Amino acid sequence: MGAHGLAETLALGFSFFAASVVASLIIYFFSNPTRRDLVITGAGAVAMALYFGLAGEPHMRVIGFGCYWGFFAFLYTFVQAGMEKTGRRRMPTLEAMILVPTTVLGMLPASALVAFFTIETWDYYLYAIDWAYGYPPSFWAGQLVQNNFWLRVICEFSYLNLPGALVLLWSLERRRDPLRARQILVCTMTLAACGVALYYVCPGVGAVVVFKEKFPDVAPPISVVPVLQMHPINFPRNCLPSLHTSWCLTILLYAFQRPARLLERVGWTVLSIFTLMYALSCGHYMADMFAAMPFFLAIYFVSRRAEWPSRQAFWPVVSGLAGFYLAWVAFLRFGQSVYSMTPLIPWGVSVATVALTLVAMRWFHARLVPAEEPAEAGQGALSPAAV
Repeated sequence: MGAHGLAETLALGFSFFAASVVASLIIYFFSNPTRRDLVITGAGAVAMALYFGLAGEPHMRVIGFGCYWGFFAFLYTFVQAGMEKTGRRRMPTLEAMILVPTTVLGMLPASALVAFFTIETWDYYLYAIDWAYGYPPSFWAGQLVQNNFWLRVICEFSYLNLPGALVLLWSLERRRDPLRARQILVCTMTLAACGVALYYVCPGVGAVVVFKEKFPDVAPPISVVPVLQMHPINFPRNCLPSLHTSWCLTILLYAFQRPARLLERVGWTVLSIFTLMYALSCGHYMADMFAAMPFFLAIYFVSRRAEWPSRQAFWPVVSGLAGFYLAWVAFLRFGQSVYSMTPLIPWGVSVATVALTLVAMRWFHARLVPAEEPAEAGQGALSPAAV
């Protein structure tokens, strides 16, 4: 059982890494490769697919081929750069191409360390507040997604390819506002680093791991669930906050700030909904997603601190949002006697969280002033010229 669980964990990790390589392939396409380069890298991807094969369902095969193409494009570009055959104008974009899978690859051992140091998890308290909503939303989402094949495929595809969606948003923003594109990368990677660090504080493995074969058809009452939850290190940890919720908020916030067409905005919204449905149905609880809102806002505000008119007022606002996230943690851990009284309490706190998020964003954007691009904009993968 342990070896099987470890294999599943490694497969999930590879899926995320493969999706990030596909995202770096999108950056490669935006680096203006020549037709000759595209033919060579595409042929290399076909050769890798023929040699190593493509397994799984059709959508996973598409991801696999994109991973082969992205990996071969990286190797080919690396050789070109070593032979000084890559133009200087392309180098900043190619540096960003390397950055995306490197970040994801760094998160995998970081997440594994969380599991190594957190044998005991908070799943009892997370499930308790899930039940306090009236019926566990994680089981409702699990029944909806896991029992409908095509819905599961679409949700899984959206969930695994969220790095690609972020890169696509970055590439679209890069053409209009390089500084804003830089903010997207900074915000995304800061969310990842801080989110993994917070998993040490309140780790969880999700209802799909805790209840195994009972999930999602039978939701056990909280009275029969042990308070002490201990799970092997081969199950990845995720809890407060939900990083996928934070990244979906990043996509929605930046996408709706762009002068985009209605169809494009609908596409980003649908992608985010499918991603969140899959997250709730396979490893998260409802509280994870609501707690991610003040967490995301604090990081988002920091990523745009250069546009804030008053430095004295900036940090109290960010500290207040961080404190609101910590209040969610304390409410989850120590407030069971309160939120179990009536479903109105957890729903009320959740609605208040959404309202605070919307009001804070509106208040923040109303006070921003345009930031000037740095004079030395041509250096580094995260400079405006680089992205």
